Amino acid sequence: MSWEKLREIYAQDGIFLALGAGISVGSQLPNWRDLLQRLVSIDLDKGDNKLFEDLRNHGLSLPVIASLLEERSSGPEKRSSDRSKFIKRVREELYRDFPYYPEGVTRSNRRRFVQYIQKTNPTLRSVASLCAIPRENRRTYETNKRIQAIVTFNLDALLQTYVYARYEKRLLRTIERPSASRNPEKINIYHMHGFLQFDPKAGDPSKEAPDAAILTEQDYFDFFNEPTSLFNYTFLYLLCEFSCLFIGLSMLDDNIRRLLHYSKMERLRAFISEGVTPVSREKLIRHYAVLKRSGNIRVDEAIEDTLDPLGTRVLWVDDYAEIPTQIEGVYRSVGENWEAVF
Repeated sequence: MSWEKLREIYAQDGIFLALGAGISVGSQLPNWRDLLQRLVSIDLDKGDNKLFEDLRNHGLSLPVIASLLEERSSGPEKRSSDRSKFIKRVREELYRDFPYYPEGVTRSNRRRFVQYIQKTNPTLRSVASLCAIPRENRRTYETNKRIQAIVTFNLDALLQTYVYARYEKRLLRTIERPSASRNPEKINIYHMHGFLQFDPKAGDPSKEAPDAAILTEQDYFDFFNEPTSLFNYTFLYLLCEFSCLFIGLSMLDDNIRRLLHYSKMERLRAFISEGVTPVSREKLIRHYAVLKRSGNIRVDEAIEDTLDPLGTRVLWVDDYAEIPTQIEGVYRSVGENWEAVF
């Protein structure tokens, strides 16, 4: 029933997407924890994982460990204003096992890249397909107007690169800062934690803003304390304005949950101001999160009971391989041709 409700919302008002590491792992990119574990092991622990586990066992959070890595990468001169060495190492380990780093995707290898993503990463492929609508000739594409925006917590550039390579058109517009205006011909993709390219343009300030990467404890302090940041302003606006489909996220991040609470309270106040009282819990459900069942029904029920008060309904899958089929059902609910975009 929850998937059916999501399809109804998609058809009537559209949705926006919030994406996490789960959409990139199929292409051999690590999640945030694994990325930091790699960096600690290689740069601080001579190939061992003991230091990383010791730091975690002593309660150090991932942003604190990232701060340690940046501090150690600056060397004895401690030039804290120059984080280029740290960003370089993050990029190297993020894309270490990705076969198109550092050469990038070019005209000569574009088809092979598309085939690689289609074969190895059905989740990313299906998310990309949701962004495109075939024109009548089925040879060109336009943006899916029912996808209001994309919010990603990933640093990587896989989604927009694949969309451009697959549909030969820039349907997505990468946004790293809240000041950017909306382009009605493209879907804005907001990189909440920054954006690192994997091609020869990597590090080019005209193509990316490494200084905007949100990695360390200090970055988080500044980022979440800024009321006009992408997270606090743009993400909250989207949560209040549209229904969100979360894919590839654990839904355990306190900051995401905080904004879900704010958006639910805004919805509650709207109902009250319209004279709709009492307001049932069901009326306050607006967002949907795809999660894999844990195998423990009591745990799964507990997760549901912590997200429902935040206005978020869980869409359970037994295996991540189910996600493309469910996304296909959402896309087809308005009569669009899935085969033409998938």
